[in-house]
Amino acid sequence: MLNKLNKYNEQKNKILKSPNFKNAYWSIADVVIYPAMYLLATPIFLKHLGAELYGLWMLINSLIAGIGVLNGGLSDATIKFISKYRALEDKEGIVRIFRATYSITLVVFVLAVLLVMLTSKWLVYSDLFKITPRLQAEAIVALQIATVAFSLRLLEQIFFAYFKAFERFDIYSKISILAKAIMLMAGVALVLSGYSLSTILWSNVAVSLLSIIVEGALVARKLGLRTFIPDFDKATVKEVFTFSSWAWVQTIIGVFSAQLDRYIVAAAVNMETLAYYSIGLLVATQIHNVFAAGAGFIFPLITKRIEQKQEIKPIYYRMQLLVITLGIIGIAALVFIQDYVFTLWLGEEDYSLAQNFITLFLCFEVLLITSVIPYYYLIASGHIRLNTLIMGLNTAATALAMVILFKIMGESGLVWGKVIVIALTSPLLYNILHRRVLHDFDKLAGLKLLLPSIAIITFILVPSIPLKLLALGLSFILLYFVLFKKLQAAA
Repeated sequence: MLNKLNKYNEQKNKILKSPNFKNAYWSIADVVIYPAMYLLATPIFLKHLGAELYGLWMLINSLIAGIGVLNGGLSDATIKFISKYRALEDKEGIVRIFRATYSITLVVFVLAVLLVMLTSKWLVYSDLFKITPRLQAEAIVALQIATVAFSLRLLEQIFFAYFKAFERFDIYSKISILAKAIMLMAGVALVLSGYSLSTILWSNVAVSLLSIIVEGALVARKLGLRTFIPDFDKATVKEVFTFSSWAWVQTIIGVFSAQLDRYIVAAAVNMETLAYYSIGLLVATQIHNVFAAGAGFIFPLITKRIEQKQEIKPIYYRMQLLVITLGIIGIAALVFIQDYVFTLWLGEEDYSLAQNFITLFLCFEVLLITSVIPYYYLIASGHIRLNTLIMGLNTAATALAMVILFKIMGESGLVWGKVIVIALTSPLLYNILHRRVLHDFDKLAGLKLLLPSIAIITFILVPSIPLKLLALGLSFILLYFVLFKKLQAAA
């Protein structure tokens, strides 16, 4: 008994001290801490800015989010190629890649700021958005300042990509959490003191600049100050864009996909329905972000292993089993306490209106969570083009399914369209992954991986507690046969 206990403690300590655990821990902390803080701060902003000005702030955030497409996939390219040259122990290659992506991002920064400076008045004074005359002058200034703040974050993403490529997610997350916390606390202090929205946004610019200086100093310690001298070496830029051009298309599709369903809901129903739909989407997004961030270390790790001709199959099955199992446990626990938690958060009336959307989006997330590890494996193995094409197909099919099922089922059809499309397209993604990356082809692999998710969807939807427990137990049995036995064979 004592020997077993010692072995358990040794294994536990080994896991806790492993770089992969630390990377997952800090990545999850980054996507959990700030949203929790922002949730607490929202009532303060709403009360002291007023609903109209707070709404303007949210509109500005939505407008400048589109600037993200100008990133051109440079962050992913930075991770991809620096991980590659790390594996090859080629410091000059690392410097070349960083200088190229950093230099291109500087150009994007200038273009983004100029673009908004030239169009901000037209955006505010046109009939596109209902901005009252008394807020129009402030809206123009706030939009311009917010663009500078957001464009600085594009630059930060290159620095963060450098840390990720070196598998130092702890450094990236600590800086990110601290910077966002300071921004939020500064914003709260300023709004409580009666300062304007523009002043709050200027504080964001100041914090972003300080953050970039700290990140730059850390990068300079490893690569030298010459790294920050702009360089547009033709061969290096071409190398970067062999990957990032498709990552860019993927970013555009991702941004479009993230907004498309909201456009459909707003066009098909009304703003009130969109509000409750967005609550369900927010719940699913927060769950997904935790697992996506926690598994983010897979990208540089698998890139490096592929370059070093090392085995990648056991890691795939281990991480798929871990992510899906934790996802099932987390979603199942949330379902059991769903009524209490969401009534406490939203209030009884608002929860009753949002409940159906929340339930259906949990079904959607059960399916989506299975794609986290395949996504990282595909881009790490250089199949960015294929991954982008699948994303594009999924986006187009989702839009069509949402419209058709809305006509048939009403508001519920809007989410069922998303659920059905991902259930149909994800087996294709997994089969491609098994054939091209894992070289472990099984034409039924995708369908098999779908079975535990279907069991959990049944668990979510059936009202009877015995049937829920039966479906939950079945999902774990299916996981054992679909993934655990595969992991044993691969190991």
